[in-house]
Amino acid sequence: MTPQRDGRDFEQLPGDLSGNGLSSPKRQPVRATRYRMSYELVASDGDFLVLTDAGEHAFRIVGKAIDNDIIRIEELNGRLLYEAAAHSSRNLRSLTVVDANQAPAGRVSRHRISPLRDQFAIELVDGTLYSVDGALSTREYTITGPVGRVATISRRWFRARGSYGVEIAPGQQAAFLLTCIIAMDQMIQGSN
Repeated sequence: MTPQRDGRDFEQLPGDLSGNGLSSPKRQPVRATRYRMSYELVASDGDFLVLTDAGEHAFRIVGKAIDNDIIRIEELNGRLLYEAAAHSSRNLRSLTVVDANQAPAGRVSRHRISPLRDQFAIELVDGTLYSVDGALSTREYTITGPVGRVATISRRWFRARGSYGVEIAPGQQAAFLLTCIIAMDQMIQGSN
């Protein structure tokens, strides 16, 4: 028999606490988002669409801007999210990432620890520091912040030739982190 309220029938929804002592609904864990990136991004003169692991378009990286030494990430509708001047990454030890209003959002810093190895860090405008650990040249590394892992970069997640994955933790600025990852790639490419 269906319970009655105000003379109308209604169905008891799972997790409804208004009777029968049912428990609250189970919370679905928030899942990190994976993006598919391309090795050929640096050599591309056209736009590159960043895909999610489900194959949906997420962001656009403007290839012509990279030819002009600017890393530029936009929404699919063309609205600028973040950019960085890549030419300075080849000569300087740090690169500033700016938002759509040209206000600094953070900085990617490179520290030489040996002739064959670099160490990178990402510092947000508010002073939060992310460390980068692993092998950037083989695209197997992590970005860690004060609250733990922020992003993981790996070639193992996608079988598509010439691609690698970037998994970004929930609550993080995906476009900002993707800009930083491309900037680090530019810094490594520029030094070779």
